[in-house]
Amino acid sequence: MESETLNAEIDRLLFRIKAGDADAFCSFVDATKRPLALSALAYLKNADDIEDALQETYISILVHIDGYCSAQNPMGWVYKIFKNKCNWLHAVFIRAYCLEN
Repeated sequence: MESETLNAEIDRLLFRIKAGDADAFCSFVDATKRPLALSALAYLKNADDIEDALQETYISILVHIDGYCSAQNPMGWVYKIFKNKCNWLHAVFIRAYCLEN
C-alpha cells in the first residue's frame, strides 16, 4: 500500500476507533502490525519481544485515542509510539540482564 494511501486509511481508522468502532481497531491492527514488526526487527531481535512491543503500542493507542487529532502523517504518529515502546522494552531487558549478572 502506498504511504499516502496508508496514511489516509490509518487516519480514517483512528477516527473510527476514537468513535468506539471495535471493527476499526481490528482493521487498524491488520494494517499496521506487519510494517511495525518489520521496523522492530533490527532493534528487538526476538519475535516475542516484538509482539510485546506491538501489544504495548496498541494498548497505549487505545488508552490515549481521545487525544488523537488528524495528522499529516498518522503512521508516523503510530511509529513514534511504537518506537517509544521498543525503547522502553529494550531498557527493561538491559536492566533485567544486568541484575542477573
